[in-house]
Parts: sequence; C-alpha cells; structure tokens
Amino acid sequence: MRNRRGAIVVMTGIFIVAIMVIAAISVDASRIFAAKNELQTASDAAALAGALQLLEGVETYEDTARVYAQRNRVEQNGIDSVEVEYGVWLPTERSFVAGGEPKDAVRVTTRHPLPLSLARVFGDSTVMVSASAIAWSAGPVMEPQCIKPLAVPYSRLLQILGHPAWSDIALTDDDIRQLREMPLSARKWHFHLGDMETEHSQAGGSQFGENHLKWDQYFPIDIDSTYDRADPGMFTRPSLDTATYRSYLAGPPDGRCSARVRPGDQVRSEPEPKVRAVRDGLGEICRSLGGDLVGTNVLTCRANGARIELPLRVVYWSGFLPDPDIVPWYDDGARSRLITRTTGSFVVDSLDWNQGNEVLHARMHGYFDVQPAFGVVDETAASTLLRPVLVR
Repeated sequence: MRNRRGAIVVMTGIFIVAIMVIAAISVDASRIFAAKNELQTASDAAALAGALQLLEGVETYEDTARVYAQRNRVEQNGIDSVEVEYGVWLPTERSFVAGGEPKDAVRVTTRHPLPLSLARVFGDSTVMVSASAIAWSAGPVMEPQCIKPLAVPYSRLLQILGHPAWSDIALTDDDIRQLREMPLSARKWHFHLGDMETEHSQAGGSQFGENHLKWDQYFPIDIDSTYDRADPGMFTRPSLDTATYRSYLAGPPDGRCSARVRPGDQVRSEPEPKVRAVRDGLGEICRSLGGDLVGTNVLTCRANGARIELPLRVVYWSGFLPDPDIVPWYDDGARSRLITRTTGSFVVDSLDWNQGNEVLHARMHGYFDVQPAFGVVDETAASTLLRPVLVR
C-alpha cells in the first residue's frame, strides 16, 4: 500500500489532460464546424449573386459577389478574406476552368481566421477556416414556370445562329453564347398569325425569302393547367376559348399559369379564333409593366410616351420530319400539331394589326433573346432561358 501512495495524484493529472483534450475537441471543433457552415453560406450567396450579375453583364459581377459575401458574418465578425474568380463551367465534365472564356461561372472562396478557446493551451491560437462555392450563370431552363402559350419557329432561330433552317439539330452552349453576344439587329425578325389562306401561299420575290409566310408563323398553343403530355386525347378535346387563352397568356398575378412543357412535347394550336386573344393578352402583359398597348395599325406598349418591350418565355416550335419547317395541319387546316424543340425567350417590340373584310393578320415584330427564368434546369440540353444555379 505504501508503494501506491500518490497514484491518485498521477491518475488525476492524466485524467485532467484527457478531459482538457476532449473539451478542446468538443468546444473548438464545434466552433470550427459552425464557422465553416457560416462561410459556406456566404460563399453560396456570393457565388449566386455574382452568377446572376454575370448573366446580365460582365462589368460588376466581382463587386456584387464581394458585397454579398461581406453581408454574412462568422461569429458576428466580418469575413476576413473573399476571393472571386470567373471562368467556364463544363457541365458534362463537372469541372470549373478558372479564367476561361466566355465567362459563364463564378467561384467564390471565403477564408476566416478563427481564434481558438481551449485548444490554445496546446499551442494553436487560431485556425484558418475556408469554404468555396461555384455558381453557373447559364443553367438551361427546359421546363420554365408559367411559360406563355405561344410558339415561334425554331428554324428561324437556327438560321440566325448560322445553321440551315431545316437542320434537325439541338442548340449547344456555344449557340447560346453566340446569341448573347450578337448585336440586337442580327436577332430581329417578325412572324405572322391569321389570314390562313395567305399564310399557305407562296411568297416568291419577297425580301424575306420564298415561303416566308408559310415558315415564319407563330401560334397560340393550348398548354393550360390540364395539359398532359402522356394523354393522346389532348389533341381531340375542345380547344381553349379565347377568354381562357388570354388569361394564360397574361399570366400571374391576374391571369393563370400554363403547364410546363419540355423538348419533345407535342402541343396543339387552333390559331384562327385566337388572333384577337393574342392582342388582348399582350395588352394585359403591357399593363402589368405599367404601360398601355396603343396604336391603330401598329400596336406598341408605351408608358409616358416611351416604348416598353415585352419579354416572353415561349416555345420554339418545329414540324415533323422530313420537313420540320412546315406546320402539319389537320381537321381541314383548322388546327395544327407542333413539336416543342426547346424553350426560350422572344421579346415583342410591336404588333402590326391589319384588318380588312373581317380578315385579321397580326404580324409580330421582335427578337430572340437570352433571359433569366425559373423552372427545371437540365444541364445536358440548351435553352435561351437561363437560371443561375449552384453546381458545387
């Protein structure tokens, strides 16, 4: 027993050290974990803000990302370091190329020195905590929310991008980047609706090319909330009445929200009774933007004398092979069946409203555009509707 005197003191010393180690790990490790979560939140917010700004332009994305990062805190303290890089996101390879061109992604890395509490008795007074996030500004939205029930020719977009109009090809990321960088004048075109006999005629000698009235048509399509891509009876049910269609074209908050469509979906059009509904629906969109659709033969959206453009999320239509340029009509030409090739944006500038002998012909002027939108993102496809998304 005499040989064991003092053993409790030794054991107590060992236990105290062990308890200090456990306390240091539990307290400081928890603080490090919490600080990393806070930094990750800051990095995510900053990367998304920078990517959203990058979608609009390349001038201020870095400043925007830094501002949003600094709005966050680590243990109530400002973040010590924010690093912002631009680059290119390669979706198929799931990789980020720093400094790549053209800019379509932002990587933000945040770092902060965290003073330790109990662990400093073992020699370490601080630990550097970091987090990183990558946001892609060009996530293609293949199923946008509340798309407008309008379809414009996919073949015309292909021609604008330098592809043959009859090509059975899908858009690529390079095509979308090219469209973003094109001057506005190169993206402009106009389409026709109404006066179906004229639209089926040949337009030889026209400055817009042969078959212009046949190919360059836009269509009101029935994609109301009951649209079901899996139901073959969608094409035999009664067409939407004009008031209901106008409500879907106007969209929320006063109108209704159309069903989502995606590439490959077949949709139906019955254009003749909806010519006025298209005009009235565009008028409601104009009023939602603070203007009025004014004019007699040429209708434009204006507020205080200034013209307001109408950006619309629409379907790009195609016909069936072997001639995707031509609309397949049925029921003696009263209705047509179209293929959704992709979703995209078309900005309406004006609407020519020609009425003679009760025959309406509404020529819609505007341009193809790249616009931000919400909805389902599919990284394997392309759309002119884009959504900034966190990819890493």
